[in-house]
Amino acid sequence: MKRILTLIALLLAMFSSTLNFSQIDFMYGPGYGARVLFVADGDTITVRHGKRKEKIRLYGIDCPEKLQEYGLQARLLTAKLTTDQIVSVIPVHKDRYGRLVAYIILPDGSNLNYKLVCEGSAWWYRDYAKKDLQFATRELFARGQRRGLWSGDDPLPPWDFRKGVSLNSSREDSRRLF
Repeated sequence: MKRILTLIALLLAMFSSTLNFSQIDFMYGPGYGARVLFVADGDTITVRHGKRKEKIRLYGIDCPEKLQEYGLQARLLTAKLTTDQIVSVIPVHKDRYGRLVAYIILPDGSNLNYKLVCEGSAWWYRDYAKKDLQFATRELFARGQRRGLWSGDDPLPPWDFRKGVSLNSSREDSRRLF
């Protein structure tokens, strides 16, 4: 059964990776270019757009926290892919902290948000991106391949880590896919 799920995830990931980002552009607009100045953690970056700096929270994902297992790896991957690069920022909305929440398109045209999930460096943040099933496909693929945070038996989602949920408590919500 695990092999079948992995095969399905691989096929879905291959199919969805061939899609261009015009749907994102259509839904949210074409975005704008900005230089990445700083990576706070795996899902939060600071960019320079024109003369101003802007803190951006990556849409649809939640990376492990800095002090959490795989938190440093997520930050390092985001930094490797973005630091001092000109990226395309596709705004979605502002969060309750005033940060811009956005998709980030890398110079090679790939979507950073999707890439982090596919590499096992982030969870699909279902509560905030229910309609973007590209995240579901990529998370299923990463789980099936036991990539990154999925290499462990029972990874603790960052939303539980922030609440102080212990490793032994039930985390059924983090295991479900839909």
